[in-house]
Amino acid sequence: MLYKLETALKSKYFKLKGLLLKIYLILHGCKVGKNLKVRSFPTFRTVPRANITIGDNVRLGHHITFQMLGEGKIILKDHVNLTQNILLSASKEIYIGNHSGLAEFVSVRDSYHEMKADAYIDGQRILSEAVRIGDDVGIGRGCAIFHGARVPDGAVIGAHSVITKHTRLIEKGIYFGTPAKLISKRT
Repeated sequence: MLYKLETALKSKYFKLKGLLLKIYLILHGCKVGKNLKVRSFPTFRTVPRANITIGDNVRLGHHITFQMLGEGKIILKDHVNLTQNILLSASKEIYIGNHSGLAEFVSVRDSYHEMKADAYIDGQRILSEAVRIGDDVGIGRGCAIFHGARVPDGAVIGAHSVITKHTRLIEKGIYFGTPAKLISKRT
């Protein structure tokens, strides 16, 4: 009985935090759906300005960081679950589809510095290509998803895998490794 009460109170508390975050984001021109649940307030490395879209029934865990550089946008569709210690850094766009989840310590970045030999790395242009994570995707612990990556619907990316724009993935494929390799298919 005590467990059920505690669970119900936590759920209401996370919904209240979600409502507060929703108000904050809407005041900054962002779009937020219903039933947002937030375990701890995310860190915004830049102030949101109509560049975040959050769908219905999204859950944000502990230590989620949003970084929108320039015109960067972050789109989280319905039923997205970001567990904890996750960085989403967008210079162009990061799209995460319906019913997709990111485990702890995942980094998703859609940009990188040029790497010319005649200039310091921190003074070079930032180049970017949108990242698209499809519907019903699972991204395992410690994965890195880089600029231009496309993760198709139903794919599962195993822990500590690296996905780049050159990684060829198929729908419902199960991948592990660096570089990620197909090991099976969801049946």
